[in-house]
Amino acid sequence: MRSKLYAVLSVAVMLCACRPQPQATTPDPIAFLKDVYSHYANSDNSVFSVNLDDSHYFSPELIALHAENVRALKGDLGDLDADPVCDCQDYGRLKADITVDTATSRTAEATVILTDLDPNLPKEDRRPRRFHFHLVRTKDGWRIDDIGTPSYPSLRQLLINDTVNAKAEASSAAASSNQTP
Repeated sequence: MRSKLYAVLSVAVMLCACRPQPQATTPDPIAFLKDVYSHYANSDNSVFSVNLDDSHYFSPELIALHAENVRALKGDLGDLDADPVCDCQDYGRLKADITVDTATSRTAEATVILTDLDPNLPKEDRRPRRFHFHLVRTKDGWRIDDIGTPSYPSLRQLLINDTVNAKAEASSAAASSNQTP
């Protein structure tokens, strides 16, 4: 009886060992960015957009900055009016050439040259654009902590400035409504 039990346990252990285990983290910054941009490679999927509160893509700190920005804007449209990963609202078929400039076990700096290959788009929309990524490694893998695009040098700074301006405008509006004529 005991030998049958050992045989069954041995087979179970072998089966578990042979089955590929899901990876909790993306192994390197290039693989992470390839995964991010894989959603943009097909014009049939041109409605895809990376949401700034998605913890699969962004660091907790950048998500917190975005959440504070949304609260400060109170439903208004802020300075960020495009998908920050492609700096676009519409696209056809994006090709991302990814280079890691520097990397440690906790951070990485990467450059992405992004080109839209859709021949139906105007030529100026198909020119290559350079993006700079600051990535951080979290317990869940690599995440975007900042992006510099052709439209803005730092997504973090854009969110911070937009939040400060929105709070100042709200404070000014409140002050002017409290004044009696």
